[in-house]
Amino acid sequence: MEHEAASVGVLASVDLWVASGKQQRYAEKAIELAGTILASQERKRPNWDIPLLGFLYTGPGKDRILHYCHRGREQAPILGLTQLCDAFPNHPDWMKWYSAVVLHSQYLKAAAKYTEPYGMMPASIYQADEYRSVPESRRESFRNQVVNGVPLGQGHYLRLFPVWMDYRGHFGTILPQAQALINAAHLRGDLESAALAQHQAEWIIGRNPFSQSTMNGEGYDFSPWYAPFPGNIVGALPVGLQTEATTMFLIGRCKAPGPTKRYGYTR
Repeated sequence: MEHEAASVGVLASVDLWVASGKQQRYAEKAIELAGTILASQERKRPNWDIPLLGFLYTGPGKDRILHYCHRGREQAPILGLTQLCDAFPNHPDWMKWYSAVVLHSQYLKAAAKYTEPYGMMPASIYQADEYRSVPESRRESFRNQVVNGVPLGQGHYLRLFPVWMDYRGHFGTILPQAQALINAAHLRGDLESAALAQHQAEWIIGRNPFSQSTMNGEGYDFSPWYAPFPGNIVGALPVGLQTEATTMFLIGRCKAPGPTKRYGYTR
């Protein structure tokens, strides 16, 4: 994905700029690649019933919204832009980088309101026709999961949990988002963003509908994990909570699987 290569490139270039004694070629490359990140962000109010903006696409073409289902890397573009803001405070593009970070943090805060009172970070916005890009045997399941999200309008849905395919668990998606948000919080001095980033860790150790810690040895009611070789280790985490084939009521309760499969968010 174009934005991923650009994000990693910005981070590497800024590090090389510092390590090399601020050689200009590294600064120029970081600033050049930042343009790809900016061009991959939704910066205009979309014509939806619930118009969210500030999220990222996979590239400047904006034909596919960025999301992950197992191991996320959403922190990279925001970390790259915040490092640029710190490294080049007098650059003419500073406000563009800063505003992109602000827009993304506002998007995360707006999306997280749909999981109150827990404040868990939703997975992403999905488009209803994305099922066409997955293997035919998975299309029905993929589409059913997408349209069971929060309808935003114009065929877009906010999924609180990722669309499950071969992988399960969502800690790898909420923690990178939390890392992006805490960096935005430091850049802006935004306590609300910092608190929301903290909520992701709280979700993992007990601020969830089950009032259950998922970290082995931390808190109470934590479950043993399937770990046949090392055994259960204090501090170990699972990959997250699986919600496929389960109707999840995030607002205060949870329902066991029924005869009809439902996915993620139900209003």
